[in-house]
Amino acid sequence: MSYLLLKFRLYDIGSRICSRVLNSTTVDPKVIAELDSALSHERDLWKSIYLYHSRQDELSPCHKIHLKILHSFSYQLALLLHRRILMQGSPDLFQQQDARSRSIESARALLEIHSSLHNNPEFGPFQWYNRGLGCFHTFHAAVVLIATISESTEPDADLPDSIRLLRECVMRFEELADLSMVCRRAAPILRRLL
Repeated sequence: MSYLLLKFRLYDIGSRICSRVLNSTTVDPKVIAELDSALSHERDLWKSIYLYHSRQDELSPCHKIHLKILHSFSYQLALLLHRRILMQGSPDLFQQQDARSRSIESARALLEIHSSLHNNPEFGPFQWYNRGLGCFHTFHAAVVLIATISESTEPDADLPDSIRLLRECVMRFEELADLSMVCRRAAPILRRLL
C-alpha cells in the first residue's frame, strides 16, 4: 500500500510538470526549481521509509523493485522537467548548466537502474517491468544522454563511464529484442547514434 501511495504522489508531481512546464507557453525558472525540489523531497522520503524497513529486516525483492520503479519514474519525470531548457536553451547560463547536469544525472541513474534490474537474478520475476516501461524510460534516458554528450563543449570526466553505460544499454536492448518490442525498435536506433 505504501508503494501505491508514493506512486500517486509522483503522479501528482508528473501532472504539475505537464501543466506548468510541458504545456505552458513560458516557463518560470522558479516553477522548475520547485518541481525539481519536490522530486528530491520524494526520493528523500523513500530513503527514510525504506531505510526504516531495512533496519527491521532485509528488504524483500518486492520492496526493492518497488523502490527501483519509484526511482525510475522520478528520474523520468526529471528528464521531462528539464527537457525544455535542455533543448531550447535559456538566457540564464546557470539554469542551462543546471538543466544539463540534472538531465545527465537522471539519464545515468535510469541506465544504471535498468542494468541492475537486468543483471541481478533477484529481480528475475520482475523482468516484465524492465522489458516494458523500464526499457522505454531507459531509451529516453539514453537519447538524452547522447544528446547532452554530443552538444557538450566542456571536458567531462564522466564521459568514459557514460559511454560505457550507453554501450551496455545497447547490448542489453539487443539481447532483449526478442522479448521486448521497445528493445527491438530502440536497439538499432541507439546503435546508430553511438
